[in-house]
Amino acid sequence: ELCMGPLRNMFGEDIPDPKYVFVSSWMTNPYTHGIFSFNKVKQKRSDKQNLRAPINNRLYFRGEHTSDAHYGWVHGAYWEGV
Repeated sequence: ELCMGPLRNMFGEDIPDPKYVFVSSWMTNPYTHGIFSFNKVKQKRSDKQNLRAPINNRLYFRGEHTSDAHYGWVHGAYWEGV
């Protein structure tokens, strides 16, 4: 209900419950340890464009790490996913 309540407020009551839910523990994940993205020195704009490119029109990587203007911020993730 924590997620579905706001979604139903925005899009109506007809939104079905998800079949599966996966929640990661970002801070305790042994592969990330709470890391966030940053632009490396001499990074090209095309690097992020390549990250945003769909793979076989089925797999999309979007989030703050693909935002040109707002990388590292929640609103960057939001705007990349809209």
